[in-house]
Amino acid sequence: MKEIVIASEFEGAREYIERMPQTFQDPSQGRVIDQRRNVLKVFETQWGNWVVKRYRKPNFFQRFVYTYIRLPKSKRAFLYASRLQEMGIPTPKAVAYVDTGEGPLFSYGYFICEQTLDPCVYDTLTLPEVFDRKLAAAVAGFMAEIHEKGVLHGDLNLTNIMFRPEGDGWAFSIIDTNRCRFRGSLSRKECLVELRRVSHRKDLFETLIREYAKARGWDEDETYSETSVYLARFERWESFKKWYKKIKHCHRHQ
Repeated sequence: MKEIVIASEFEGAREYIERMPQTFQDPSQGRVIDQRRNVLKVFETQWGNWVVKRYRKPNFFQRFVYTYIRLPKSKRAFLYASRLQEMGIPTPKAVAYVDTGEGPLFSYGYFICEQTLDPCVYDTLTLPEVFDRKLAAAVAGFMAEIHEKGVLHGDLNLTNIMFRPEGDGWAFSIIDTNRCRFRGSLSRKECLVELRRVSHRKDLFETLIREYAKARGWDEDETYSETSVYLARFERWESFKKWYKKIKHCHRHQ
């Protein structure tokens, strides 16, 4: 199986895009910018600089699901990019997606989009001993805007929020959007549960949540208290997963 869908304005690049699975595997082609979980490469093309994300190969059960039940991540990323832009939520322009298979089942998915040179806001807010509270407030306002438009990002953290100076403030965009969910409106709980991932730095987390509450017209203390509970549960779960993986690794090597 093989499925290729290309945005209309990039139809002239069809031949190049169709070869992407082979081109991607060539170590002399493109520049790797991330390979922790999925592999991301930047390609300089005549149509501009593109980021190509090859999602990690799923297990057999996931391959079956992505073939017959659920849209692959690559296809979701492509479809959601256009939908987000239509809603006024900036994200890099989608170029195409390419899904490949082994036999009748899905194998690898490739999502292609235009490269953004904007940095993520993580380092700027998290690393300094004293962070920029005005920037934090602007980030919180952007997250509130996303939620008010009925969108759950699915992994809303500071590495997935890009920014650049604009006028007296900043312009923001989001990346890694294949987990997005679109609703007519979001419940308070849905919003606060999503915000538990935004930062593990306690003083920054508190500022972001309080500024988010201001943007939504919610009580600051109540919002911070509720979200802190979700954060604590999330961190306990993450600690348990790390412990379980460590125990599992030890048993394998006994």
